[in-house]
Amino acid sequence: MYIWVPDDSYVFPSSGKRNLKFQRCCFKRWNWLAYSEKDDGAYCKYCVLFAGEGGGVGKQTFGNLVKKPFKNWKDVIEVFNNHTNCEYHKTCILKGTCAKQILEKKVEPIDIQIDSGIKLIIIENRKNLIPIIETIIFCGRQNLSLRGHRDSGPLNLTEPNENDGNFRSLLRFRANSGDVALKTHLETCSKNASYTSPMIANEIISTCGDIILKKIVNKINEAKCFSILADETSDISGIEQFSLCARYYNNGQINEDFLLFVPVTDVSGKGLASTLLTSLDLIGIDYNYMIGQWP
Repeated sequence: MYIWVPDDSYVFPSSGKRNLKFQRCCFKRWNWLAYSEKDDGAYCKYCVLFAGEGGGVGKQTFGNLVKKPFKNWKDVIEVFNNHTNCEYHKTCILKGTCAKQILEKKVEPIDIQIDSGIKLIIIENRKNLIPIIETIIFCGRQNLSLRGHRDSGPLNLTEPNENDGNFRSLLRFRANSGDVALKTHLETCSKNASYTSPMIANEIISTCGDIILKKIVNKINEAKCFSILADETSDISGIEQFSLCARYYNNGQINEDFLLFVPVTDVSGKGLASTLLTSLDLIGIDYNYMIGQWP
């Protein structure tokens, strides 16, 4: 979950006759705070996510800090201290802490803790996925297409009459060449859990792409100096799109890596610039370090 935090140069807007405004020191005093630039108001990041529709005595409907932004800056200390001591707020912090621990893999989800059998099934399913993922990565590294003339339905370990693609052929070869775990999985799995369908293969490819992109983005941000190569063209279906690449310095050499394709709806200079900056922001690249863009 990403929560926007104003940097040190951000100037909070003033309001009212006394020109009061949000104070940056509030973030340190009340660590549950979040500030919305759009609403010019404060929220409790825990209660917004976990409070539900009502709480407190009589399940009263939530207002400031939860459903509506808090903007009455002259009452900050009183309101924020009262919110800190609310029981529903304490419950939301507990829920948020537990959710964070689960996302960070520090604890198992409650349903898995209760049923150890589910955990064993998950471990087995992940084990079954390993040779399938490795085969897809192999095809990608060797520039081999995955699909064939007939590549749906159960994967039979006997060579078919029709070409069912490199992916299924490699799995068949691997299973028949001594990969006992893969062979057992393909022979005993249910029809809806073989993990060899085109849809699952596409999901694995997409996940691999996300992991690669994240590593490239981290290298670019660590370099703190990069340029973007943006080429606007049409794909085979006629959709206008950006092809974005980055050029940066890493480990003693200059690297040039592809980032992603971005559909474009506004091909004006302003529209293309906006699409470029929005795309960089979405994938996590800090464009404050960008020193050039070509063409």
